[in-house]
Formats: sequence, structure tokens, C-alpha cells
Amino acid sequence: MNTAPIANLRGDYAEMAPDWTVPQHADLYSDEEHTVWRVLRDRQSTLAERYACPEFLRGLETLGIGETIPDFAIVNALLEPLTGWRIVGVPGLIPDAAFLRSSRQSPLPGDGLDPHARRAGLSGRA
Repeated sequence: MNTAPIANLRGDYAEMAPDWTVPQHADLYSDEEHTVWRVLRDRQSTLAERYACPEFLRGLETLGIGETIPDFAIVNALLEPLTGWRIVGVPGLIPDAAFLRSSRQSPLPGDGLDPHARRAGLSGRA
């Protein structure tokens, strides 16, 4: 349920459902966006190898987090049976109440709508 004026938020809300989710459109990511993903993934991987627990690193491998921006449908096919969680697309910034409500219902809000407005977000269980 929408609880904030969209005019106060950044993102593309044209395809937004009442629960603030949007389709990912994984096929629309450009080569440049996949390159940015690899740079960010490589940077974070270096830190993760140094600081993250082995379970986290195995999780990335299990979910196939690799060279390209993950397709939420593919990741969810692996993630949901293991954890009960799934990733959903959001259009950009969403109100705190919508984010917290989604974390109680198990989806992980993530960037999925506009390939030109990248913003990822993950939440834990409330």
C-alpha cells in the first residue's frame, strides 16, 4: 500500500505495484551496467574475502553471484527454498514503512526497475 507522495521520492515509479515492487527487466541491463557491476563486485569481494565469514562467501557462490548483474528470478529460485526469502525490485527510494513492512513479509527489496536508476537495498528480518 502506497503511504508517501511519490513526488518526494527519486526513481521511476511508472510500473510500481501497490506494494512498491516493480519488475526487474534483467534483459535490459547494458554492457556498461554489467561492467559497473563487476567493478563494484570485485571491490566488495576483496573486502569480503578479508572480513566476511565463510558462510557469507559460500552464500554468494551458491546464489551464483558473479560477472553479471544477478537476475532476481534465478537468484530467487535458489534463495527462497533455502531461506524463505526472495529479492524483489523496487523503483528507487521507498518509504521507510514500506521497506520495513516488506522485511516482515520476507522479500528483500532490491534494485529491479529502471536500469538507469541503480540503487540496491537488502533488509533483514524484523
